[in-house]
Amino acid sequence: MNKNLNASINSTVQYCTVCHRIFNQGESWFYCPSCLHCHVCEMCKTRMESSHSHRLIRKFSLDYGIEKICTRPDMASRILSAIYFHSERSCFGVRNFSNDDSDSNEHSYVWLTFKIIGQRIKNFSYGLEHFIKPHYHLAICAANRPEWLITDLACILQSIISVPIFHQSNDRDMTFIINHTNISVIVCDKHILQRLIRLQSKCSTVRHIICMDDVSDMNSSKSLLFCS
Repeated sequence: MNKNLNASINSTVQYCTVCHRIFNQGESWFYCPSCLHCHVCEMCKTRMESSHSHRLIRKFSLDYGIEKICTRPDMASRILSAIYFHSERSCFGVRNFSNDDSDSNEHSYVWLTFKIIGQRIKNFSYGLEHFIKPHYHLAICAANRPEWLITDLACILQSIISVPIFHQSNDRDMTFIINHTNISVIVCDKHILQRLIRLQSKCSTVRHIICMDDVSDMNSSKSLLFCS
């Protein structure tokens, strides 16, 4: 395997696991939701169809050309189009709110550009592929913050159904929503993490809890993926 291919494997660029060719922008490719790290080009898919027992699902490279994403009507293409056209413009603003000094709050925003947010969305969407299949349900339970929207937009890129859960809901309501929608993955902040771990025994469909914050000082029996 050559040096360029190694670099692409370690980045967010998709490649064929059979012929090891890097997918071109806008190229359609196929992946198997049942097999880990199985994504193949159209030619290899034709060759392996008779020997592969699972159904292969068609996808498009997330970094396809702007001339194509501008003409597609789906939400994922609109998100990628905005990231491309407004890459250097401010996208999300975050501030530390202080009730004691309201005059300084107006100018205390720290802005993240479309380019930075777009890369975080795409990185997280690639990570979600290893935890949840398309059209399955993922819950988001956290206070208002950039990672909340990053998670929601990443779900759109992967055709995952996001289910918002108010972070101040009581245990009964949280358990009902999780069980009623068959949630398999929950994305939360560290303030709600231990509570969700405690409720997991009542939620049989939950397989992974993904935390937005650093939890290196916490012990958890669940799988943790950082939204960064």
